[in-house]
Amino acid sequence: MDVRVTGGTKFQKEVAHKLIYWTVKQLGLSRMSSLDVHIILKKLRGVDGECSMEDEEKRTFTIEANKTLGLRQLIMTLIHEMVHVKQFARNEMDDFPINGRQRWKSGTVPESINYDDMPWEKEATRLQEKLTDEFWREDQI
Repeated sequence: MDVRVTGGTKFQKEVAHKLIYWTVKQLGLSRMSSLDVHIILKKLRGVDGECSMEDEEKRTFTIEANKTLGLRQLIMTLIHEMVHVKQFARNEMDDFPINGRQRWKSGTVPESINYDDMPWEKEATRLQEKLTDEFWREDQI
């Protein structure tokens, strides 16, 4: 697995690098040695973070996170986006709507559902809080 972190401060880069490897283990992605994750810490407008799949094999990802966030929020954002990496890499979801529906696990979800109510967002939100608390408690920083 390859993790690259660019942008942000030296401390943010160190935390992000350590966090991504920790999160990979927590999400059960350790056996996916072909994963390539590039973290870009930069100023973003209107969002805390974004995850993009860069190849059809679902093994190369770019995560952009807002470097102006406080430390705990930055950690939470990176975990949230890593949950999306898991969802793509395990083929749990497809990001491209077909006939107004998006695939989630073995079913489909209408595009008309509120974004925050999409099942992949609910999972990412639930896990971001749980895993941020665990990371913090384990004094990983």
